[in-house]
Amino acid sequence: MVKGLQADICNVDTMLCCNSAELLDSHESLISQRLELKNMASTIQAIKLCIPVLEMYQKLKEEMHNKNYYSAIKILGHLEHTYLPPISSYSFASIMAQQIPKTRQTIKQISRCDLKDFLKTIREKSQDIGLNAMWQSHQTMNTDIPIDHILGRRPKSIEDGPLDFLNFAPIYRCLHIYSIIGEKEDFAKEYHADRKKQADLTFKFVPKFGDSPQESDSYNAEYFCKVVGFFVIENTLLHTTQGLVTHTSIDELWNLFLSCLGNLDQLLLNKDDKPQQLLDLKLLLVLFCQTLGGYELNVTKLYKLLINLYQKYCDSLQSLWKSKFKEVFGKDNYSPLSVDSDVQLQQLMGCAYNALDKTNTKFPVTLTFLKTSP
Repeated sequence: MVKGLQADICNVDTMLCCNSAELLDSHESLISQRLELKNMASTIQAIKLCIPVLEMYQKLKEEMHNKNYYSAIKILGHLEHTYLPPISSYSFASIMAQQIPKTRQTIKQISRCDLKDFLKTIREKSQDIGLNAMWQSHQTMNTDIPIDHILGRRPKSIEDGPLDFLNFAPIYRCLHIYSIIGEKEDFAKEYHADRKKQADLTFKFVPKFGDSPQESDSYNAEYFCKVVGFFVIENTLLHTTQGLVTHTSIDELWNLFLSCLGNLDQLLLNKDDKPQQLLDLKLLLVLFCQTLGGYELNVTKLYKLLINLYQKYCDSLQSLWKSKFKEVFGKDNYSPLSVDSDVQLQQLMGCAYNALDKTNTKFPVTLTFLKTSP
């Protein structure tokens, strides 16, 4: 009986061992499958995190290739602060993160080039913009200044404004890019430094009084048109941007212009010029003051220069006619004026000769007047 019980126990043990082996195999297989599922889930999750990053990076490359730098700099910000931090443990994410500062620097360098190109363009367009503004001011003020003679030419379209002459998109784009990367103030300083250099060249005033009045008038008109165009552009940026151009920066440039123009006083004192050229310069300066006065600039300091120009004009006119009168008086023989006919008498009527009684006049008649002193 005992032997039979031992045999049964051995059989049960053998059966349990066989079944346990199968269970252990199933258990290991289950563990392996669950691990695979976990890895698959982790991989799927990683892919879900990585795909948007790769898509954004690809979009960044496309925007850089298409020169859409404003969009590219915004994408860089999203990559740096939103997309890359969750996958920072991956090596390719570290490589991308290392490229971000280099890409940002590249965009900044390109923006600087765009700024230089824009500054070159506005220097070339300033004269046309100023000419247009002065014509518009003339029409608004309805003055009797002979503007065709003073400015020398008409603009293509008087109704056009600065935005019609010049594409301001590059400067707006550069400003937005520097604002996004937090360097707006640096960009504004760079812009003002470059404009200051342009102002030093544009404002240097040497009025030209040559032998040809047309040449002198053209030179002076070009100068004042360039100055007007310079400040019209600044005024446009003042009202279309935030913080790039301020009233303070414009006042600094205006004071620089006034200091350059102040040299004209001494120049006028040392030159003997033709009255018509001085009159043309005075009228040009009047139109200049009217135009920039409409752009919120204080032109009162120029009135002294206008007074000096007027005095110089009077002195020059007096000097010119003084010599002519001397010539006339030098040729006169100071004899009484003799009238031989009624026709000659009619030519003298309207002056002091109205007092002459024509009814009793017999020709020839001798008058008690000189030819040069009626």
